[in-house]
Amino acid sequence: MSLVTELKRRNVIRVAIAYLAGSWLLIQVAETLLPIYGFTDSAIRILVAVLGIGFVIAIVFAWVFELTPEGLKKESEVDRSKSVTDATGKKLDRAIIVVLLAALAYFAFDKLVLSESRIESARLEGRTEALIESYGEKSIAVLPFVDMSSTGDQEYMGDGIAEELLNLLAKVPELRVISRSSAFSFKGKGLDVPAIAEQLKVVHILEGSVRKAGSTIRITAQLIDARSDTHLWSETYDRELTDIFAIQDEISASVVNELKIVLLGAAPTLIETDPVAYELFLQARYFHENDPSLENMEKALALYQSALVIDDTYVPAWVWLAAGYADYAPYGVIPADEALALMESSIASAVALDPNDPLVLGLKGTFTGVTRGKFDEGTAMLQRALAQDPLNLMLLRWSAITLGYMNRPESAIPIYEYLLTRDPLGYISILNLAESYLNTGRYDAAIELLESRREILAVTSDPLWYILARAYIGLGDAENGSAYVEKIEFPAHRLEIMARVFHLGGQATEFDAVLEEILEAAESDSAFAICAASTYAYIGNADYAFKWAEKALEIGIGQPFPLDDRWTSLHDDPRWLPFLESIGRSPAQLDAIEFKVTLP
Repeated sequence: MSLVTELKRRNVIRVAIAYLAGSWLLIQVAETLLPIYGFTDSAIRILVAVLGIGFVIAIVFAWVFELTPEGLKKESEVDRSKSVTDATGKKLDRAIIVVLLAALAYFAFDKLVLSESRIESARLEGRTEALIESYGEKSIAVLPFVDMSSTGDQEYMGDGIAEELLNLLAKVPELRVISRSSAFSFKGKGLDVPAIAEQLKVVHILEGSVRKAGSTIRITAQLIDARSDTHLWSETYDRELTDIFAIQDEISASVVNELKIVLLGAAPTLIETDPVAYELFLQARYFHENDPSLENMEKALALYQSALVIDDTYVPAWVWLAAGYADYAPYGVIPADEALALMESSIASAVALDPNDPLVLGLKGTFTGVTRGKFDEGTAMLQRALAQDPLNLMLLRWSAITLGYMNRPESAIPIYEYLLTRDPLGYISILNLAESYLNTGRYDAAIELLESRREILAVTSDPLWYILARAYIGLGDAENGSAYVEKIEFPAHRLEIMARVFHLGGQATEFDAVLEEILEAAESDSAFAICAASTYAYIGNADYAFKWAEKALEIGIGQPFPLDDRWTSLHDDPRWLPFLESIGRSPAQLDAIEFKVTLP
């Protein structure tokens, strides 16, 4: 009897085929899942090695033993009648077919679903790496300066000084400067400089400390080459608090000189103000940026206002006061129209003081376009601001927001992707990009981006959960969509998601109850009117969707009607284009406005 015949008789070949097919499937699934849980390539290599050893064991086992209707027996003890042999062979054949079908199903899923996600991730990663590489060694992150004061109450001062230094350095075109939110995210985590630099992909780190005693302040700053963890430069400044602006200019100029960057013109300088007003401004920014909760936003607004009582000519305070009102409005503590009026008044004060300041121009342009719907005027202001300061991250973010409201999300996405390279750990950059993916129907991309950065996004709540819930529901996944309902803070958002989950799950009674709650609030609240319109659009009731959309405009939503993925079902309705024309947002009206943002 030949060896091949004997292998067939003992079902060794069948076992080998089944084992190899099952191993391939296991390796493919492992390559997809293990990286999600933090395992490296070494885990895959170990798995392959184990499976290789297992293959030898399986072959030997198949040669020595055989599975029979009476159980496992040694091959020498097996009744080799045709019926017994056929029965064992058929079982193995069925097992092989099942494994091969599972492998085929996974192969199709991988090629049709996962590959698109991988391509998107690779594209974004490739763009990031290309941008980073283009700067070479000219990259830096400014960490929060440590409060060394005996009373321990100068943390806001350390943060503020670091932020102002960051802003100065960010104006140097040749220098890649990591944004505030990413650089400051390491505060209190105890990571060493090389580890921080590795995560931020920078070569240099600027760190320091602040020690205040009476009216004197000591600032120590040091520039570190993260690759070797060596100090390239350090300096200590003992100054009266009246010299704070000169100190910051000195530090910035020294760092720029150490990095040997050719500046275009003079080194950037700060807008000066009264030291007490500046201290209040720094405290306000601390509350505004670190945790924009309702309580902290109220503190920030009060501190901005106190700074302006001392110096009402300090332009940055007017700009950030206006931005503060915009962030405060969604909490509903004051009517939306009142919040918008306060925002507009603050912008007007900034414009009166310095109409050509890039941030003033940019904020006014965004308000004029996004809030008042005058996109031709607003984009012209943004274009002028960008011409002066093309590297300013806030101007780029406002430009992307404006493009989104102009129904050009595909033009906004590259800007948000660039901002993510400058702000890799910033939750605002992550959320803005995820929302853009959502609004273009790229639900998988939005979910992958957010799920892959959940640890970073732990600092926020409502926007993250709302975007995730909408993305899962967009894919028809009611179970995952409902998982975030209780975490959504804003009532209109929460009820909108609840209604969609109940409708998707066929829970008619629960859906009707939520819809009734939405409609009751929608009579006087524009956010709920939008919620009602989008809910009716979701269930395919175009008549009521348009009714409540008109109601939202009648109440006054304070900004252009949000054009996103929630209105897809209305796009083919003959009333959709006239509706867009009535609010100045038809394709013809918006396409006539030329607004292009050139990324660095």
